Amino acid sequence: MVDRLLWNYAAAEVATDDGGFVKFTVSIGIASMSADNQDLDATIQSADKALYKAKTTGRNRWCDEPPGNLEAKSGSVELSLV
Repeated sequence: MVDRLLWNYAAAEVATDDGGFVKFTVSIGIASMSADNQDLDATIQSADKALYKAKTTGRNRWCDEPPGNLEAKSGSVELSLV
């Protein structure tokens, strides 16, 4: 689902008044709460950390910051329109 969201934003173009186009890139940080960890402030901090990790690793990326000792994941989309 996140990859599809990234691809849709990357494929979008918005026309400008001068006849040009503006393209978008998206960085997404993901964090989750669990039954063991329901601390909203800590979850927001984890999402923020994941967002900055996504921003520093490239365009059109997502990263997650899992709770506990789970392995972090990330992904990206490449757009190639023919």
